[in-house]
Amino acid sequence: MAKYEVMHASEISEGSRQIVTVAGIEIGIFNVKGKFYAYRNLCPHEGGSACKGALTGHLAQGPETNWDLIWDREDEILYCPSHATDFDILTGESIARKLMRLQSYPVKVEDGKIKITLSELDS
Repeated sequence: MAKYEVMHASEISEGSRQIVTVAGIEIGIFNVKGKFYAYRNLCPHEGGSACKGALTGHLAQGPETNWDLIWDREDEILYCPSHATDFDILTGESIARKLMRLQSYPVKVEDGKIKITLSELDS
């Protein structure tokens, strides 16, 4: 396991992302309400640059909303720009295709700096 310092946390505002290259791997780092998530910039569907897609929310409806349509989860949903596969930034899981997920990396903020851990298998 190797730990890489990639940037200062203040470089990514809430609701946005930065794409960095770490050990030859493109990784999208997302700031969702002050918590950071890191995913390989590779869509498991067809290999596109998933992390460059639109960050948005989604419409929710069900018993929890009293069957009203509500806009929910702003800046927590990523849409791959290649085929609009939707991913939950909090888990990396595709919303529509439950068996599909983005490859994630452990992220820590230490002394204001974002650090990502890669394993030997990540290269």
